[in-house]
Amino acid sequence: GTAAVPLSYCYGFAFTSPASAQVTIAGMNFVSGFIMVIASFVMAHIESTEPANSVLVHLYRLFPSFSLGEGLIALSARKVQLAYGIPVSSPLSWTVVGRPLTYLAAQAVILFSLTLLLEHLLCGALLDAMSADLGSWMSSFRARAAMGYSLLRDSGPTPGDGGEDLALSTEVTIVEEDVDVAEERERIESMMKRR
Repeated sequence: GTAAVPLSYCYGFAFTSPASAQVTIAGMNFVSGFIMVIASFVMAHIESTEPANSVLVHLYRLFPSFSLGEGLIALSARKVQLAYGIPVSSPLSWTVVGRPLTYLAAQAVILFSLTLLLEHLLCGALLDAMSADLGSWMSSFRARAAMGYSLLRDSGPTPGDGGEDLALSTEVTIVEEDVDVAEERERIESMMKRR
């Protein structure tokens, strides 16, 4: 769990669609946690494939789901050996679950660190770009808002000018207007007149 989650998170950076990421990661976990474990177990018990397995198993152990499966197979094999009276070592010994647990602990630290690094590098650049865009947008907005207060004037009575009726006029004079804004305003005004 603590090693598989950051690995899956790292895999997720390679995908743009969450659905395809989930299906692919589930498939990879199935292959590394089931197919590779069974293949390694079978290859370890066939004399002709045992040397190849002793090399491949080091590659397989880079996947957390393989380490988990290897530990579970070793525990169940230990239980069978006990049933037949074969002497066995402690469940936490290196040959039973000691090695898989060590690999999982190391992978948890390494993969979590890798996840943080990728998050910092990939998302940090994205956040920097977004904050730069947001900063320029906010500056532009503040400038437009300040300009808007000076360009817009209210033609109705203002509070404190002696008029008790403080109803504000809806007429506002706009000094500068973009072409697309003017077209949209005219379209809306014509729709309002039809009503």
